[in-house]
Amino acid sequence: LIHDQTFTGYPDSLMGCTQNPLAQVFFNEIGKQIAHQGTGRDKKRAEECGRRMQKLGKYLNLTGAFMTPLGYAANVAFPFASIVTDAAAKALEKSGELAKQAAEVVQEQKGRGDTTLLAVKSELKKALTALERNVVVLLDDVDRLAADEIKLLFQLIKANSDFPNLIFFLFFQRDVIERALGRTIRTGAGKDYLEKIVQVPLSLPHIQRPLLEGFMESKLRELLSRRGLEKSFDWPRFEELWRKGLGGYFQNVRDVVRFFGTFEFQVAAFSDPAEFDPVDLLALEVLRVFEGGVHETLAKSRHLLTPDDLAQFQHDIQNLDVTEPWKKSIKQIADTGKATRPEAVDAVLKSLFPIESFALGLRTPEKLGRLQKQARVGHPAFFGRYFHLCVPQGDIPQTEILKLLSATANPVEFKRLLLECDKQHLALEALTRFSAYTDRFEVSNAGHISAALFDEGDKLVGRYGDSLWEGFSATACYLIEAHLEKLSSGSARFAVLKSAFERTPGIYLPAYLLRREGSRANEYVKKDQPRGFSREEMGVLENAQLDELARICIQHFEQAAESGSLQSHAKLQDILVWWLQWSKPSDAGKVYFRKLVATDAGLLVLLEQYLGGKLSEDEHQKFIDRAFDRGLIDFEEFMSVEEVKPRVEEVSKGNLSERHRKLCSVFMDVYAQHMRNRAAFPAATPIQPDPAPESDNPKSPAEGTANDDDDGPGES
Repeated sequence: LIHDQTFTGYPDSLMGCTQNPLAQVFFNEIGKQIAHQGTGRDKKRAEECGRRMQKLGKYLNLTGAFMTPLGYAANVAFPFASIVTDAAAKALEKSGELAKQAAEVVQEQKGRGDTTLLAVKSELKKALTALERNVVVLLDDVDRLAADEIKLLFQLIKANSDFPNLIFFLFFQRDVIERALGRTIRTGAGKDYLEKIVQVPLSLPHIQRPLLEGFMESKLRELLSRRGLEKSFDWPRFEELWRKGLGGYFQNVRDVVRFFGTFEFQVAAFSDPAEFDPVDLLALEVLRVFEGGVHETLAKSRHLLTPDDLAQFQHDIQNLDVTEPWKKSIKQIADTGKATRPEAVDAVLKSLFPIESFALGLRTPEKLGRLQKQARVGHPAFFGRYFHLCVPQGDIPQTEILKLLSATANPVEFKRLLLECDKQHLALEALTRFSAYTDRFEVSNAGHISAALFDEGDKLVGRYGDSLWEGFSATACYLIEAHLEKLSSGSARFAVLKSAFERTPGIYLPAYLLRREGSRANEYVKKDQPRGFSREEMGVLENAQLDELARICIQHFEQAAESGSLQSHAKLQDILVWWLQWSKPSDAGKVYFRKLVATDAGLLVLLEQYLGGKLSEDEHQKFIDRAFDRGLIDFEEFMSVEEVKPRVEEVSKGNLSERHRKLCSVFMDVYAQHMRNRAAFPAATPIQPDPAPESDNPKSPAEGTANDDDDGPGES
């Protein structure tokens, strides 16, 4: 059929056309393609043939019943009736494009006499015959049309298949077309209807599976190479996914080509390969293309696979087996999305959201960290970007985390990057994500990372706070400790910490870390020392070394108290406790506490620090306050509450804000309860004597630092 004397053309998409416009679009596109063919005399004949083809489409668009603006119906019979009357054409001049086309037809009728659709088709036959060559119309992706559109297309072809030299070459998946025709034609089976229209069926043989998989792999490798994803693509995991579920969705070459047409767009949507895992994105795109309902359900189901409150979930699930809830959540998504291949969907979802993702790495935290480093969809921090195809607003690009990693040797640059994240209130999130890369930390950077975090700790801990399970202080110290763990001995650990403590202007984080070092020493005494391990080989600081670090911290406290910056510190309560513990028998901490109580501003600061949680509207903070409510016992570590009460009464009479007035009221309520408790349990709350003068030679704080088992506020 197709040879050198043949015109070929691909009409543009016919999807979405209604019945009459479909006819016009169909023949109009064929006409345009023919008009651009040939040279010389053939060119003129092709142009004439193209005009006749487009005219046929215009006439067919006017067939059927329509209502004119004058209110009467003009019924046009197909295919032999006249197009429209002269009077109707005048009225239709006000009816948009249809009226314009009808008017043009009528004007032609006036010049040439009565013109019927039969005459239009006769002229087109003559024009096609004059071409002296075949016109082959190639129609691809017919099975992607809607069922009604498929029916209309085949009706058009059937009604106009008697033109000379005109051949329609249709590409489609036979079973899809047969089902569509079976649903839309009035009588008979779709298969029989199709056989009456298609004169020469050419069925392609089924491709051998190894050839299909080879074609898939070659397309995939080509895309990965073009997009720079070869190193980040996990071939073993992909091959496992292919065997368990993905492979079943690809049955022919068309499935592969169709998939890669959209997958490349998904990949190109991300500006950097570090922002996504290519295997996860590929698997999700397979679901989107072949299991649209499952993909749509999955996009709305993050809560089923990764809980909203990471820390609270870890706390609640600690003693539970999450295997059954995990399986139930995955099955619920497959059922809601009406999966066509439930077993394949189950396998794919279990790979994308492993049980470590559901249980948040409680039993295997290193696996959750791996999900984070690879930017996997199974980690709650990355779920959204796989459906938005970008880094969502309020999230941190993975490239910024990698910049932090490369800056650990440069404290100045590390602090700059961290403060850039803080501008979007994302510094804590940045450090949390950064903690997944502990395996790439360099021992030589231990001092640099310590100094950087110590320097900015006072500013950032007040902005992000702490909780029982997570928070800025715990995360920052974890990062420092991860570097320190790479040191070979306790003396090396002490040298790094002492240098960082002495150089930093920071107050809180060095003291917080010292508290944790004391806890490590306690654990050593309980567990490792009885087994014969030395502090040096276990990397545990000696008591004298803890004393030395505590002395540096106390110097920081005293300097901050003298400058006035300590009074406004967000963690003043914790600092006061440590000051009291580490400086014994010196009463410097108590003296400072009394100075605060003596001033209105200082007293209000103390009330906020010790009682502010009782005014919180945050349910989590209310829970913390109830769980660790000590009344005014902490006050009496520093001075008698009977001395504080008159000052609170005095201050409450002044011009206070609503919150400060409530704090004074809360103090009086708690004071009343405190006195009732004291009467009931006289030995429970000893009254503190006045502070003694500061000693020039205070007792070493090593014992209080290293062996104090009391879990104070800093430990939480």
